[in-house]
Amino acid sequence: GAGEDRLIISVGVAPSPAVAGDAYDIPALGELADLLVLHSWDVRGPWEDTTGSATPLHDVGRQGLGLNDFVSHWIEQGAPRGKLVLGVAAYARTWALAPGSAALVSGTNPRVPARGPGPAGQDSGVPGYLTSWEVGDMVRSGAAVR
Repeated sequence: GAGEDRLIISVGVAPSPAVAGDAYDIPALGELADLLVLHSWDVRGPWEDTTGSATPLHDVGRQGLGLNDFVSHWIEQGAPRGKLVLGVAAYARTWALAPGSAALVSGTNPRVPARGPGPAGQDSGVPGYLTSWEVGDMVRSGAAVR
């Protein structure tokens, strides 16, 4: 009634078309929820044998795994645009490159052979994972470049 706090219902969902198509009734969620939060992190990671962005804007491999693919799919399936929230990674995933792969890395070729996770971050302690501040420290110190 009057004077009562209004609750906001948000639903965190897997954004991938391959998962979303089977897991969710997207029009119904759009009707019932106030916000649909697309959990679009860890799209790629050191569990794969090639490198890539944890949250790629565009999918270089053309497998429908880019953020633009996720948002487009949800809209095409009936999610209201004004209710979509795109969650992205505020950390970095790293890989140990396979021999000879370093020469292949470029802005247009981010997917090169890898042989597992990169070293653990000093603060994270997790192989293949760097916190946002660890990445910032590396850039400021010159240990990494943008």
